[in-house]
Amino acid sequence: LVGAAVAGVQLDMPPREVAPLFKHRADANAARGNVAAAYQDLGEYMSRYTNTMETRRVRQVAALHARFEIDREIDRNASLQRELGQSKLREEELRRRTLWAITAGSLAVALLTAMLIGARAHRRQLASLANVDSLTGLPNRRHTAQQAESALEESRRLGQPLTLALI
Repeated sequence: LVGAAVAGVQLDMPPREVAPLFKHRADANAARGNVAAAYQDLGEYMSRYTNTMETRRVRQVAALHARFEIDREIDRNASLQRELGQSKLREEELRRRTLWAITAGSLAVALLTAMLIGARAHRRQLASLANVDSLTGLPNRRHTAQQAESALEESRRLGQPLTLALI
């Protein structure tokens, strides 16, 4: 069987299992005193063994590289998850602050509107007190003087005569 496998007959053997056959044949040739054949088989064994080890090394490097890439992607995903969590927290904080600002602004607008309405009512009341006699409810001297000045200004602007009667 060793001779058939080594002679090149196709067997259902993986290449990594063929190399030891050359080693056994080299040992057998050395035991028989056939040093040249033993040396040649030992060289073939070393060549196949080296190729097997190189293939194994390449596979291991590829596996380690794949594992490294997977670990790097896992770390990257974890980092992205942390960033996403922090982003959600910042977004929630911003949403909360925005809601608070809108509420505070609405309250300020409502308060200012109430103050404006109150100020207008107060101004109307002050104007009424300044222009109307509190006892009779009739226009007072100040209001009459303002009305007279306004009427005089209007007559000058239009170029028409003005008549004034006081009772």
